[in-house]
Amino acid sequence: MEVKNGLEWLMRRYVPPEIREGAPDTARQGQLVVYFALVIFVAAFSYTTVYLVLGMWLTMFGAALAIFGSMATLWRFRRTGRAAAAGQALAGTCLVALTFVILGTGGLYSSALAWCLLAPVIATMIAGRHVGLRWVLAPIVLFAVMWACHGQPWMPAVETPDFFINTYLFLVPTGLMLALFAIAWSYEVARDDALGRISAASDAAAAARDAARAAHAAARMVLDNVDQGLLMVNPEGLIEGERSAAVTQWLGEPRRDEPIWSFLARHDPRVADWLEIGWEDLDSDWMPLELALDQLPSQLVVGDQHLQLEYRPLVSPEGLEHVLLVISDVTAQLAAERADEAQREMMAMFTRYLKDPKGVEDFLCESTRLVEELLRGQATSAQEKRWVHTLKGNSALFGLKGFAAWLHELEDTLEEEHRGCSAQERAAIGERWQELRGRLSPMLQGQRADVVTVERASLDDLVRRAEEIGPQGRELARTARRWGWDRLQNRLELLAERSKGLALRLDKPDVVIRVEADDIWQPPNPGWSAFWGAVVHVVRNALDHGLESPEERRQAGKPGGGLVTLRATQDAEVFTFEVQDDGRGIDWDAVATRAREMGLPSATRADLVDALMHDGLSTQNEVSDVSGRGVGVGAVCEACEALGGQIQIHSVSGSGTSFRFFFPVQVASFTAETPTVGDASLPH
Repeated sequence: MEVKNGLEWLMRRYVPPEIREGAPDTARQGQLVVYFALVIFVAAFSYTTVYLVLGMWLTMFGAALAIFGSMATLWRFRRTGRAAAAGQALAGTCLVALTFVILGTGGLYSSALAWCLLAPVIATMIAGRHVGLRWVLAPIVLFAVMWACHGQPWMPAVETPDFFINTYLFLVPTGLMLALFAIAWSYEVARDDALGRISAASDAAAAARDAARAAHAAARMVLDNVDQGLLMVNPEGLIEGERSAAVTQWLGEPRRDEPIWSFLARHDPRVADWLEIGWEDLDSDWMPLELALDQLPSQLVVGDQHLQLEYRPLVSPEGLEHVLLVISDVTAQLAAERADEAQREMMAMFTRYLKDPKGVEDFLCESTRLVEELLRGQATSAQEKRWVHTLKGNSALFGLKGFAAWLHELEDTLEEEHRGCSAQERAAIGERWQELRGRLSPMLQGQRADVVTVERASLDDLVRRAEEIGPQGRELARTARRWGWDRLQNRLELLAERSKGLALRLDKPDVVIRVEADDIWQPPNPGWSAFWGAVVHVVRNALDHGLESPEERRQAGKPGGGLVTLRATQDAEVFTFEVQDDGRGIDWDAVATRAREMGLPSATRADLVDALMHDGLSTQNEVSDVSGRGVGVGAVCEACEALGGQIQIHSVSGSGTSFRFFFPVQVASFTAETPTVGDASLPH
């Protein structure tokens, strides 16, 4: 019992949860990595002790390598979860260690040569037959080298003492037999555990099928009397028997024994192809039936009609008999949901417009610019992904959740297929945005009672006339020009307010968003609109995975809420904007790992900073609608560089992260009385 508890502790300690609790075969591979590493460690430790006592230094060095190699492989496997790589690392550890042992105990005549068969055995059991076949060649090459080098004067002398030779000849095969038995026993234990999991999953699937069969008998009479389409399909995908009148009304009359995908191809070939490919998995042994059905398409659009597809299996003890396809018209339901969503979005935008009309107008202008850039179709896929990500993030912050959710699904598609937007997708973005602008236009055309709207040309003419009067006129001109500018303090306070709403969505309600800004005014500039639209990504990252959860902060002795500071300063030469948090800091080790996986330089901190700004690099394991795609920092970097700015990233583990953006004043042109300077230099 103590041995069993000890092995269970090792499994929990060294097998990553996603491996330990994953598919049965994946869990089996993870268990074998730990078992085999333990076998190698115990054998190597035992032999190292013997060799050390006998003064067999070269031989002892080889055995010690196996000790450290097995432990290093366990440590690496715990961090990466890559069982196949760990299996090959263990095989390599055995072969390298045995090379030194063989050299020190007789070379071609060493009894330790037989131990070399462990390498292909371990590789095959963990990584599979094809990998194991390659490892069969490695011992053969080693034997050939030993044969070729046998008798050479530079070969090491035999270290085995004469009095110990007979004992050694007994210990080597005995140890090999024990090691092989331990490996075979480990394999059986892992296999039994995998079979037990499969059996439990099969029992659960059988119970679910039994429940579905009983429920179907009671539901069939009800379904025959509702406005739904009913089709009976056999396991080969052929339509059988009668169907409800709604099927003929919505989709037409199917031909006798026509495949269901051929029938649906009349209306949507893409859905038909998806259905045909997925149907092949229904009779597979490796995928549960319920899971295979869940992979089939669930929506079909016929003209203006939206149909929902539901698959109900009819199972007998012999297996799948039929699938009942239930088709429901959800057009009215979706229209109602879209209308409710549109109403909520209109109310959200109206509320924000009352508080910050200029901010809403800037958002609409910047978003229109991004959509127009996408519609041109001349950008790289990386640029298109950045623009879609920025458009999604800003839309979500301004309450356009439906549009943001649709863009999030589009991002998923682009990421899965490793491409940019197609012409149809760009057109769809343009159509949806124009629809939104059309709904918002009446609101933006209204006038506030306490605001007078002046056309830009009239304001410019007033400024020109005032400057011609003289010194007093020039002062009046500076004041009038400033009427068309924005106070940066107001922009940052509204950004803080929207960020507070995001913190609530992330279950971090006590986060403090602090604004520290000099009296800086911003003139109209499309470049700055793009920058402020993109810098939202940095704030979102700080809130999402920069700040720890309240529980983590309490354990670290930090205030429970967390602090994010938005800071803007300006001197005679440089305008600086900073986003600072007091969170966990950047995990540079994780950045280095991802950089190496993507083939990026990672030797220095400067390399890691550059990698952090590379499209697609993210240390998050999961993608959410807030962050995790690795394109946000790249977007803000592009916007900053477009203005001639530079980025400085400073992060301390456990203390927080700071993103600083530096811009020359003559480029920024912020304050009404911008000082005259020479060639300003930015900090490096």
